[in-house]
Amino acid sequence: MYEQATNRIRASVLYRIGDCLGVPVAWFFEGLPLQGDAAGGDVADIRPWA
Repeated sequence: MYEQATNRIRASVLYRIGDCLGVPVAWFFEGLPLQGDAAGGDVADIRPWA
């Protein structure tokens, strides 16, 4: 699935959804690990823009 991008959502669409819901984009990523993932790779530090 990942390689085919069947579940991909564009950043601009995610921004618009957040705007309609009244939440920042970072809200969608709450609870995700800030460093590392199950595969052992690095995950970008996701923080709301300040």
